[in-house]
Amino acid sequence: MFTLPEIAEWSLYDMNGHKIAESHGSEFLWKQGNRGIYIVKARSKGTSYMRKVAIR
Repeated sequence: MFTLPEIAEWSLYDMNGHKIAESHGSEFLWKQGNRGIYIVKARSKGTSYMRKVAIR
């Protein structure tokens, strides 16, 4: 689960740049997670966040 203190537009990408999930809200729970490395992006109020995450 990913969280922010404000409402955001979430996007999840694989390492090939393909968008594989998206959500809207202050929390993003991705249940279909397969092992691998992903990029999580969140956009909110003119601010954007990006993190690389590894699911094991």
